[in-house]
Amino acid sequence: MTSPRHRNFPHLCWIQRDKALAKFWLKPVMLATSTRFSAKEIRELHKYVENNRDRLQEAWNEYFKG
Repeated sequence: MTSPRHRNFPHLCWIQRDKALAKFWLKPVMLATSTRFSAKEIRELHKYVENNRDRLQEAWNEYFKG
């Protein structure tokens, strides 16, 4: 079970591939941090997150509704 305090955290999306990691804020969509992704990959990931923001926010809410 997840903690109710997570419901108040800003929505954040983690994307990981092997040792590469990127974290994007969802409101507004903005890169929070990244390691080992190229600049081109980050641009592509940013576009993906923007295009799927509503779905990602819904998944966040569903996961943390507890």
